[in-house]
Amino acid sequence: MRNTLTILALWATMSALAQGDMILDRNGNEIGTRQELMAGCVKEMKADKSNVMIDAERACACVIDMLSNVEATDLEDGDDDGEALLAKMMASDSTIALAFLGCMANSMRTDVPISKFGNEAIENMIQECASGMSAAGQATAGMDGLGTCRCVFEESRRKGLTIAHINEMQDQNSVYFNEIMIPCVQRNMLANEGNRRVGSPDVSGKKNTDEIPLINTGNIFKAKIKVGGIERYFILDSGASDCMITTAFEQELIAKQAIRPDQYLDPIDYTLADGRIVNCKRFRASSIIIGEFTVKDVIVGVIDEEGGLLLGKSFLDKFEEWTVDPRASTLYLKKQ
Repeated sequence: MRNTLTILALWATMSALAQGDMILDRNGNEIGTRQELMAGCVKEMKADKSNVMIDAERACACVIDMLSNVEATDLEDGDDDGEALLAKMMASDSTIALAFLGCMANSMRTDVPISKFGNEAIENMIQECASGMSAAGQATAGMDGLGTCRCVFEESRRKGLTIAHINEMQDQNSVYFNEIMIPCVQRNMLANEGNRRVGSPDVSGKKNTDEIPLINTGNIFKAKIKVGGIERYFILDSGASDCMITTAFEQELIAKQAIRPDQYLDPIDYTLADGRIVNCKRFRASSIIIGEFTVKDVIVGVIDEEGGLLLGKSFLDKFEEWTVDPRASTLYLKKQ
């Protein structure tokens, strides 16, 4: 959507241009030459980093071809910004608006690494993936379709893969189908096996299993964790998608040089236990130690308020099996 707004904002401020390969609106009024319109449009799109997934030349060429269906006076309305202009055009002529959006969709690049996409774009692709699996009847037989799609995109981002690589996963004989899709499906099976999963190679340790003593504070269990050489007690929270720490603890880790700038990811919105939605920084922890195990590449969110540190699914689900024994106050862990 923002890509379309960039182009519309450009149109809204564009004045009459020199004669030549002139583009005319639907009333025959001059808008500008194709060459100058293309140059301006491409420059504006490439200046906006959110357009990294769009082929600017292809998108601009497509949109300029659509200008013959609009009125030049609409593009010169100085009272409207790009978003307001788009809303007005969609309300007045949905066919034109959909055609503009179609230009953006058809100009998506498949050679851009997943890591270059914004969180909103990735989340939309994950949701579309899950909807597609459900419609095809693939998210049945005890498989968590949304969890599988999220796993595929997270793994693809971590490995530096592109949309083209994800498209290759439709071939069951391809490398990425077997190395990413199958493990993600196996990790997200919901069959009657409790917390049993396939596990991740990110977990290492001399023992295959370990029992971690827990602190029971009234049905809230805490485990001792070591991050960057600092020991803290984390609350076990299987409802949390990622591990969570406070800004104060983040600053301790930075002071210990346990977090590097290149470990940070784009911030995303998290829904807290009380229903609030907060936007949080995230980073990939190099290693987190629990008992006999060292766990690499764990996503950790940073919340800018006081509270307990949380041990979420991005950590627990790296184990093949994890089970809490409330009577013995222990956490049983089994690695791959």
